[in-house]
Amino acid sequence: MLGNQGMNLSSFLVLSATCLAAVGCSAADNGQDFTHNEAGSAGSGGTANGGSGGLGGSEAGSGGSMGGAAGHDDTAGSGGSAGAPTPKSVGIVVIDVQRTFVTHAATPDMPGIIDRTKAALQLAEAKNLPTFITFEDSKQGDHALDAALQPVVPDHAQDFIKTTFAATGLPSFADAVTKSGLTHLVVMGAETDVCVLQTVLGLRKMGFTVLLQKDAVFTSEPHTSPAVRRMQQAGTLLVDQAAVAAYVAKPEDLPAAPNAVVRIVEPLHMGVVLNSFTNASVGGNADPLKTQKSARLRELLMVSEWFSLPVYVADVGAGLPSAFAQYYQGQLRPMSQIAQDSSVTQLVFAGADGAVAGSMSTWLQSKDVFVMEDALLAEGSADAQKTLLQPLFDQGLVPTTYKSFYYDMTKSVDLSQWPSQSWLDNFDKYYNMTQAPEDLPPMPPD
Repeated sequence: MLGNQGMNLSSFLVLSATCLAAVGCSAADNGQDFTHNEAGSAGSGGTANGGSGGLGGSEAGSGGSMGGAAGHDDTAGSGGSAGAPTPKSVGIVVIDVQRTFVTHAATPDMPGIIDRTKAALQLAEAKNLPTFITFEDSKQGDHALDAALQPVVPDHAQDFIKTTFAATGLPSFADAVTKSGLTHLVVMGAETDVCVLQTVLGLRKMGFTVLLQKDAVFTSEPHTSPAVRRMQQAGTLLVDQAAVAAYVAKPEDLPAAPNAVVRIVEPLHMGVVLNSFTNASVGGNADPLKTQKSARLRELLMVSEWFSLPVYVADVGAGLPSAFAQYYQGQLRPMSQIAQDSSVTQLVFAGADGAVAGSMSTWLQSKDVFVMEDALLAEGSADAQKTLLQPLFDQGLVPTTYKSFYYDMTKSVDLSQWPSQSWLDNFDKYYNMTQAPEDLPPMPPD
């Protein structure tokens, strides 16, 4: 987690578990005997997690061996090969329901969420459903499983301590779910917009049909709709407690996932587009969420400089709006250069929404295009912006937020697993300049 507490790189590594206190970031009976174990027991050091190999975990495994559930290219599906259909089977994935995340949750109905998670674990015990429980960084102290859940953990459940936000970035987890032979996984836990999001995308990439139990996920961020829509866009199906119970009772009724493209952030191939980002568009903007969005724009600029992301604007000569100029000291690039920068295969749009549809449409066919909804000032109403963006979402525009984007880029609590050494080399310089995503002025739920 970012912050401004005067910490240096070495102390961050030592205190990573504490720093991430508010960060989001685990079948029908198939006759297998699962043994309760603690995978990845190396803890925060991450050596048992496959080292830097875990970075690509959320994108790895696209072949899979799940009896025809494997995805291909960027499309995850459940079609399978010719011949007899694969019997449907379901397991449970509980992500990071640790004391610290429960304590910092902004989700209003936490008692209900814990009760529904408890019921899922009891169902898994009664029906011998394969169960996978993850812990971020540690399972000790305030990173232990919530106390209400500890008595109902199935004896056959498998535990995993992960450092990557995506559980699929931990080789032992990815191997365990693959070897389970399951076709469907029910996912619940924390945080909706980080570890749940990245794990769900990773599982979809691997070819699983994912059922997100929407009444059993939570996070420290009130504004979670972009994350949920992004998971749905990747073919994730939303269910509730009653639906899960029904599918466990009749696994033949388990739904097939739609064929969908799964877009996962590639940190070293990302560019930032600041759309309609001028003194005029910012100074006269009346977006009621301007304060919250401006805070995220400032952070995006500093992080773009830190991570050496190319930043594109319409008019390089005009520079950034005066209110934001101090937050980015790098060289701006003209929009026309995007086509020439072959290493940039993904773009994230922020700034203001003036004429943004045309600008995004230009790149949707050739690049993965994301929009940082909480860093895009509305020149009209919030409803008008939603109406503007919806057709683009239908074409593949990916919704995101600053928080999700930051953790998509860094991928791990273990700094040694960050994608670029240069980010670590500049850690001390930028750490004190930036804020944790959780510390920014909160966006309201929608």
